[in-house]
Amino acid sequence: GQRVRVKGPHGFLSTRTPAGANLLPGSRQRVRFGPLPEFRVEVPPGVSPWSELKFAKEDGTEVSVTVPQDAAPGSIFDVLPPALMVQVPQTAMPGDLVVFSADIGLGPLKVTSWCRAPVPAGSRPEEYFPVRVPVPQCIAL
Repeated sequence: GQRVRVKGPHGFLSTRTPAGANLLPGSRQRVRFGPLPEFRVEVPPGVSPWSELKFAKEDGTEVSVTVPQDAAPGSIFDVLPPALMVQVPQTAMPGDLVVFSADIGLGPLKVTSWCRAPVPAGSRPEEYFPVRVPVPQCIAL
């Protein structure tokens, strides 16, 4: 797609249009800003919406996901990684480290942490890129 400058939630940003998009001056388009799915999950037989599915990743890490409200057995849904979308600052170049704060955890265990991530190759100022956030460690009390 072609590169366009659009108004986003934090001011203007630069992005590429979806491949094959038919853009006309003044037309409205919807673009999803977010990380790519980490998994695609097929709902097993007998599993209903809002059920919890558990499975193990290749490295043995256990993953637990909730079946979406509109999912039925045989349907497929995406599971997104824990990630934030970070905007490339005006003066940053690929390889530069970008420092940002992130709320990590849930509910009363949420903490604000300072994080950093390198600007990916091919990124330009005002574009966004996904950054995986660290999973909080559980502490036994």
